[in-house]
Amino acid sequence: MRKTARTVEVRPPWTTKTAVVATLSAAGLFLVGMVVELVGGGRATTVGWPVVWASSMAFFATMTWRGRHWGRVLLAVQAGLTWLLSAQLIFTQPSIIDAVARPDLVVDIALVSAIVQTLGAATAFLSPGNAYTKQAGDSARLMSRRLRKAVLTVHVIGSVAWLGIITLQSTLAAVARTVGDDVALLRSLYEAQYLVDNLFLGKTSFVALFSGLALALGTPWCLMRHHWVVVKLGLTVVVMVLPILAYHPVLDHGYALVLEGRTASEINSALGFWGLLPASGMSPLMLLTAAVLSMYKPWGRTPLGRRESTRVKERFPRTRPEPALSPRDR
Repeated sequence: MRKTARTVEVRPPWTTKTAVVATLSAAGLFLVGMVVELVGGGRATTVGWPVVWASSMAFFATMTWRGRHWGRVLLAVQAGLTWLLSAQLIFTQPSIIDAVARPDLVVDIALVSAIVQTLGAATAFLSPGNAYTKQAGDSARLMSRRLRKAVLTVHVIGSVAWLGIITLQSTLAAVARTVGDDVALLRSLYEAQYLVDNLFLGKTSFVALFSGLALALGTPWCLMRHHWVVVKLGLTVVVMVLPILAYHPVLDHGYALVLEGRTASEINSALGFWGLLPASGMSPLMLLTAAVLSMYKPWGRTPLGRRESTRVKERFPRTRPEPALSPRDR
């Protein structure tokens, strides 16, 4: 009697289950913090941050549950970024346009969420979790075709939206430098920059970043094996960091001068060289460069990629079939 082979279902170990539960709990805490801030009189523009962050955590946790190695890697990456955002909540106050200060309870919830998320991400890399992803084989490293298309769609939408928002903000900053003595128009332009920044800028940038990292880690391109991927990642990080280090201080300083009744020429003189950065178009240019790199994929493999390719070829050599003999050689 012929026996049919049965596939044994591999269940997630306790470490993976703990990591997923901790991550989902941290995501829930983020949403609770959002509700607390809204009830405390916070601006509705803060809603997008916890929703995007919690959704990303839930997606990475789901992939970790299914044994995807790149899912738990992104859990660790996001946990580190959560600490950076928590530090920003602690050491910075809402922008000058926000009339209501952030409740202390929101900061406490963010810290607890960061701790829970970090513990969950660390648990995912314990020995049982490593064995679980190893048993999954290639499916632990690579996305399915359907999932890759879905993540690619999210990445394209997020990247295009991010480029449009960055371009809009640069345009508003450039116009604000040329309005002359119209203080009312100048104030409207600065407030429009705040609105665009609070509503869309950070959310779209992290959607593009997380989906791009997922595509790099979950496909054969990988993250550090091709020059164009490394350069694109560097450009993405620079465009994300520039608003924090350069644009936001300029925006706050300029808006404070607007409230004092200063004209555009006086504000430009007070801001000096740094006032040119938001209006320079540098960020849209870098994002366009990243888009071109995604299309043409130049420069080949990095040294790490070449070593990995050589190692794979040595481990799995391709055996060519023997050429068929012609009747004359038989």
